Amino acid sequence: MTGPFALAAALAAMPVHAAAEPRPPAVPLQPMTPDEVLEAGAAGAGCSWALPGERRSRLAMADNRAAVRVGGRVVQLRPLPGAAELAPFTFDAWTGGGMTVRVRQGRPARTRGSAVIRPATVDVRGTTRPRSYAGELTCGS
Repeated sequence: MTGPFALAAALAAMPVHAAAEPRPPAVPLQPMTPDEVLEAGAAGAGCSWALPGERRSRLAMADNRAAVRVGGRVVQLRPLPGAAELAPFTFDAWTGGGMTVRVRQGRPARTRGSAVIRPATVDVRGTTRPRSYAGELTCGS
């Protein structure tokens, strides 16, 4: 078979693939080691945020100190003026290193020992275009 009918038959026989799902943007906040959190002064009673299923925090907050790791370096953050209390001894909005990070808590919460774990969205501005990332917020001592 030759001609336009051959092309049509060949196209009709090709497998049809579903459109690829768009990949979510890479999270600019990288996982931190416990030593990095400690050195940044963001360890202790407070909160940490991570992607679902991750154990290492991407945002660590304690008292009026917070830290993130961006581009392979740890950035210390301070409370954004007017930031609300996120949990006892820490805040929901942070700034430093040319970026702003806000935490929005979700519901429902669950407990694991003395820690409270809840869904949370982190809004990041200043590293790339503004983006929001869903994860889990763990607060406790």
